[in-house]
Amino acid sequence: MQISTKTTAGQMPWLRGGLYFEAFFLGGTALFSLFVLLLLDAGLLSFVGTLGVYSLLVAQPHFVSTYARTSFEKKNLRQNIFIIGILPVLIFGALLGLYSIFGIWIYMSLYMYVQWFHFTRQSYGVARFYRAKNGAPLTDDLLTTLVVYAVPLWGILRWSMRQPETYVGLPVKTFDVPAAIDPYCAAIVYGLVLLWAVGRFRQWRAGVLPIPHTIYVVTHIVMFLACYVYVQTLEYGWLAIGLWHSLQYLIFVWALNEQKRQNIEKGPLKNSLTFFEKISSLKLLPVYALLLFCASFLLFSGFQMLGDSLQQALIVPALIVVGTIIFHHYATDAIIWRRPKKRSPAPAGNSA
Repeated sequence: MQISTKTTAGQMPWLRGGLYFEAFFLGGTALFSLFVLLLLDAGLLSFVGTLGVYSLLVAQPHFVSTYARTSFEKKNLRQNIFIIGILPVLIFGALLGLYSIFGIWIYMSLYMYVQWFHFTRQSYGVARFYRAKNGAPLTDDLLTTLVVYAVPLWGILRWSMRQPETYVGLPVKTFDVPAAIDPYCAAIVYGLVLLWAVGRFRQWRAGVLPIPHTIYVVTHIVMFLACYVYVQTLEYGWLAIGLWHSLQYLIFVWALNEQKRQNIEKGPLKNSLTFFEKISSLKLLPVYALLLFCASFLLFSGFQMLGDSLQQALIVPALIVVGTIIFHHYATDAIIWRRPKKRSPAPAGNSA
C-alpha cells in the first residue's frame, strides 16, 4: 500500500528532507548508539576510552551548541543575562549547600535523576516536533504521550529498584522502589505500547500513517528499553543513551539553524541571524563542525586540567564545578526551548 508522506499543506513532514539525512537522524543515531552499547557489554570496547572519545567529539560539542544559542554574540548576551550571569551562581551555591549537608551522594543522585528527565524531555520534544510537522492532527496523541513517558519512567524505576551503591564510580542513593512492582510496570508499559502499535497499524492500513513520527517514537521506545530497562551495567546504558541524545541534539539544532537561515537570509531580518545560523548549510558543514570541535576541545581540555590540578584531595570542588556546568546546561536547555518562537517570513516564492 502506497502511503503519502506529505502533509495537508503539501510539505514533507520531515526534519530537513532527504533520505540519507532523515535515515541517519531517525534510525542511524539510535543504531550507532546501540552498537556501542553492545560492544561495551561484550567487553570489546574500553568504557574509559569510549567515554573520552564521546566526551570530546559528541558531548562537549553538544554543550557548545547549546551555549552558542545564548552566549556567543552581544544580542544574545543582553537577552540571556540571567542564564549567563546569575543562574550559574545559583546552581553552584545550591550544589555546594547540598554537598555540605548530605555529602557527595546527593550530587550523583541528582545527576542520575535530572539527567534521566532531561533525556526524556528532549525526546518528547522531538516527537512533538514531528507531530507538528505532520500537519493533520494525530488521533492517538494522548496515547503517544503516555507511551513516550511510560517507557522512560519504567526505566528509571528499574534503576532505582537495583539500589546501586555507586554510579559512574561515585556513591549514589536512589529512591526505595520495591522490586515487586516491576511486573506491573512491565504489563502497563507493554500494554500501552501494544495499543499504540495496533493503532499505528490501522493508520497504515488506512494510508494515513505519520511515518516520521512513528519511526521516531519506535526509536525512542527501543533506546529507553535498551539503555534503562534491560541494560546490565548502568554506566553502559548511561553512555549509550547520552550518545544518542547528544547526536540527536547536534543534528536537530543544525537542521533548524539551516531552515531559519534559508527562510530569512535574503529578507529584512537577515541581520538577526547568529554566526552559527549563518554558517548552517551543507556547503559550510565542515566549517560548522570544525568550530564546534575547537570550542569543545577547549572545554574538554579545561575539564582535564581542572581534574589534574585538583587531584583526589580536592575532587569534590572539581565535581561541583563540573556539576554546575552540567546542571546549567540542563536548565539553559529547558529555558531556551520553551521561549515563544518569533515567526520568520517565508522564503521568496513560498506561500506563508
